[in-house]
Amino acid sequence: MRLENNLSIKSRLQQYEQLGFSSLELEEIENGLYSGVDVSLYAHRRFDYRQMDAIRRGLEKGVHPDQYLDVTDDADTISALILGFSQNVNLREYAKQGFEGLQLKYILKSIVNNVDVSKVAKLNYTPGMMHRVVDGLVDGIDISNYADEGYGGLVLMHVLRAVVNDYDVQYLLNNEFSAKQLYLISDGLRLGLDVSQYADPNIPFTEMRMIKSKLFNERLRGDANEVDK
Repeated sequence: MRLENNLSIKSRLQQYEQLGFSSLELEEIENGLYSGVDVSLYAHRRFDYRQMDAIRRGLEKGVHPDQYLDVTDDADTISALILGFSQNVNLREYAKQGFEGLQLKYILKSIVNNVDVSKVAKLNYTPGMMHRVVDGLVDGIDISNYADEGYGGLVLMHVLRAVVNDYDVQYLLNNEFSAKQLYLISDGLRLGLDVSQYADPNIPFTEMRMIKSKLFNERLRGDANEVDK
C-alpha cells in the first residue's frame, strides 16, 4: 500500500514537472503530497517556492489560504499570519494596515504577552525596533519613547540593558555607532567608566577600545591604591 502511494505521488509529481515548475517549487509540491495536504491550493505559477512553502506549512497546521490570500501573498507575512492563527490571534487587520513579516510576529508577541500593543504596532518601527520595545514591555520597562525618537534596534538593545541596570543612556543615543562601538560603551557603563571620553561615533573602534582599556586600568590602579591605604 505504501509502495502504491509512493508511486502515485511520483506520478503526480511528474505531471507538475511537465507544467514547468522549478526544482525548488517541485520540492514544495512533493512535501505537500507526502504530508497529505491539497497541493492544488498552492501549485500555481503565481507562487514562488517561498510562498508555496509558507502556504504548505499553513495547510499542515489546518490554516486554509482563503484566510489570508485576500490580504497578502508575501511569504513572510503569510507565515506570520499563520503563526497568529495557530495561537488563536487574528493579525489580518494589522496586515491590512501594512505591517509585514517580522513586524507582525512582534505584534503577536505583544498580544500573547498581554502588553500594550499600541506601543509596538507603529508602521515607522522596523522589526528591530519592535523587538526591543516588546522585550522591554514584557519585562515591565517602556523604552518606546526612544524608539519614537528614531533610535534603531541596535541602539535600543543597549538602551534597554542600560535602563534595566540603571545606567545613563545618553551616551548610547546615536544611530551612527556601530555594533562594536555600542558594545564598548555599554560595557564601559557596566564597569562604571567615564565613557564620555570615547562615546563618539567618529572615534574608530580600535581607538575606543584603547581608551576604554586605559580607563579600566586606571580604575584598577585606583582600587589597588585604596586597598593599600
